[in-house]
Amino acid sequence: LKLSKLQVSENDIISGSVKVMNNGHFASDEIVQIYLKDKDARVRVPHHKLCFFRRIYLESQQEIVVDFEIDTEELMIISEDGERTYEKGDFQIFAGGSQPDTYSQRLSNSNIVSTEFKLI
Repeated sequence: LKLSKLQVSENDIISGSVKVMNNGHFASDEIVQIYLKDKDARVRVPHHKLCFFRRIYLESQQEIVVDFEIDTEELMIISEDGERTYEKGDFQIFAGGSQPDTYSQRLSNSNIVSTEFKLI
């Protein structure tokens, strides 16, 4: 998982890519999922938020790179007053074939990769 920048501002686009490989013996579809997590939120926020997905087809042993873009509007939180606002700080981004929790990974037998970036 690679991001074009590790620091973004409110008007940026988060651009990145993730390498996906089919290690199996058969061709298959995969749903590449990208999730965000606000690590510094001062209000209650979801553990992780789906912000991008794409269905891809891979032959056996094929490897491809999936590019993605996420609008920084996805980083906004809803305050206790119901206002949408940006809150600067650290975020984690996850990529994989399931949600980034151990139960989902165990059920789907998929690997999740992650990296961090900062909203400045």
